[in-house]
Amino acid sequence: MRLPSFLSRLRWKQLITRWFNKPSSPLTTLYKNLDLRLVNHVRSGGVPSWAQMRHLSEFLSAQEKKYLRIFSLIITLLSLVIVVNYLWANHTVKPARGGEYTEGIIGTPSLINPLFSSFNPVDADLTKLIYSGLFRFDENLTLQTALAERYEIDKNGKNYRIFLKKNLKWSDGEPLTADDIGFTIERIQDTDAHSPLILLFQNVSFDKINDQEFTLTLKDAYAPFINFLTAGIIPQHIWQEITPANTRLSTTNLKPVGSGPYMVQTLSKDETGVIRSYTLRPNDNFSGDAAFIKKLTFKFFTDFTSAFDALKTRQINGLGHIPLADIEKINTKTNSLFSFDTSQYTALFFNPSNQPILKDKKIRAALLNALNRAALIQNIFGVHANPINGPLLEELFDFNPATDTASLYNIQSANQLFADAGWKKISLDERAQGNQENQINAWIKKNPQPTLKRRATAKQKAAFEEQFAAWQKHKEEARAKIAEETQKAAPPNQSFFLQKNNTIMALTITVPRQDEYQKAADMIAEAWRAVGIEVRIETVEPNRMRADVLKDKKYDVLLYSVILSNDGDPYPLWHSSQIKSGGLNLSVFSNKQTDNLLVKARSSTSFDDRRALYQKFQAILDEEIPAIFLYSQRYMYAMQSDVRGVPQTRLYANDDRFNTISAWFIKTRWGLKK
Repeated sequence: MRLPSFLSRLRWKQLITRWFNKPSSPLTTLYKNLDLRLVNHVRSGGVPSWAQMRHLSEFLSAQEKKYLRIFSLIITLLSLVIVVNYLWANHTVKPARGGEYTEGIIGTPSLINPLFSSFNPVDADLTKLIYSGLFRFDENLTLQTALAERYEIDKNGKNYRIFLKKNLKWSDGEPLTADDIGFTIERIQDTDAHSPLILLFQNVSFDKINDQEFTLTLKDAYAPFINFLTAGIIPQHIWQEITPANTRLSTTNLKPVGSGPYMVQTLSKDETGVIRSYTLRPNDNFSGDAAFIKKLTFKFFTDFTSAFDALKTRQINGLGHIPLADIEKINTKTNSLFSFDTSQYTALFFNPSNQPILKDKKIRAALLNALNRAALIQNIFGVHANPINGPLLEELFDFNPATDTASLYNIQSANQLFADAGWKKISLDERAQGNQENQINAWIKKNPQPTLKRRATAKQKAAFEEQFAAWQKHKEEARAKIAEETQKAAPPNQSFFLQKNNTIMALTITVPRQDEYQKAADMIAEAWRAVGIEVRIETVEPNRMRADVLKDKKYDVLLYSVILSNDGDPYPLWHSSQIKSGGLNLSVFSNKQTDNLLVKARSSTSFDDRRALYQKFQAILDEEIPAIFLYSQRYMYAMQSDVRGVPQTRLYANDDRFNTISAWFIKTRWGLKK
């Protein structure tokens, strides 16, 4: 029998025949045809309405209904798979607000104030989170605006016009205006405040235009200056009643009001009054992106061992400055280990003013040739340090030094340079014999041989013979003692030495008493002993380095690390004006040509000009060899794996790890990709 038109158009007959192919009885067929005619009579169109579709089951058999349910289930499952697959392919995990993070820090805070925070790494960490500067560095250490909205620099590079963002506020709700910037600069420049930032701002004048605009004028053009405007601004309404002389003494330094991404919520002290922790919460008045993590807690420890134990027992979530010896102890299943490149480099600084042997450039070149720098880095640091070829950040100035000092390792060349400089090899026995004779001669000079007068009496002669015998006995005792001491003092595993004019080539390497430094010093000493140098290692407590060693430059060779400024300007470390007491020209390097290049580079506003000047400066250092540049050690930072959004980046200072703190997150939510 012919099906109604709407069933014919939808090919229901074909579908039913194909799927079921089940013969029906004449009576069943008659009933179905009547039902279909009724449905078709009610709706003459080819497609049934949803109301009509509800009656579909009335003309399906039990088996047909079963197959239809199975078919519907398959369609539903397929649709669900398609939807899930689409969501999975296009979903992303997005940060959500919430969560708590606790970090361990070695030391205690004392001056949470941008005017003084450089004195103490703990203060620097907290200051970075609580205060904002006019500018900031992002995860790539590229300068970005912070409190400033925009700025203009005139052609001569001396005048900076800065426009603040509108409606800025301090964490206590008070307005932040140009008056606060002027007050901060004035307080820095006040000698009674004793801020270390005075050297950066001493030749800067401030002029207010209105609450949102002001100018800064420099005495001389200084290219790195804008980078110094990342220093935090302090609130005038808090500090104006505190005299400059009392700025460092005020308790306000421990209850800071700032404009950074976080603000102080609570602090806790022990029974002796020592601060044990600070808890911070997001600053609702922060002008940048609001932080995701709702609570930051910093716990302070007296030593690394106790802090590391706290990390292992999950009392804290993060810990920085992990020593190499402890890296393998980090549980990487529950912690992420971050390795940050730094602007700190380690070098061997030669001091010819303390050790005249080092005035000879051939000797400095030979010392460079004798050192296998690549092996030193690999054996001590592995992948946790980068080789360096000079005092400049190669990435910052986009150039590679002409000389790769690693390629200069050449024992044969070192031996030849020593010979050319007039130093000859002597054996261990020759060294011992010569050393003993020198010491015996020194003893005789101090204890002269008794003498007898020409017309001595018999009594005087007898006294002389007694004195001479005693002197001879003391001399032989001294000789035996000197021989014994010489034998004990003989350098280990050193078969020969270098001598010139009866002088043994001997150098002392001075290092801080820290594991990495001492391992490096041992390897350097071994390398130099292999070419005949008598090497002694002197270790100094790190907290005594500045006063006992650096201030008056009391060393032959100094193994030490220095940190470049955030602009990479090498002037403070290499200009001859920094040789004086307290200066950081650690090689006591004086060269009129490099002095001129450094002055020109820091006053140039052209990046290309600065790069060209620094290339010339680097070339002179390569020629003169005032130091051997070794490596830049990475900053190791352990953090529980549930903390995300922490980029791998370079640090100028350790507190730069917080440059992107607002992007860190613990809680997450799902969303679709854009």
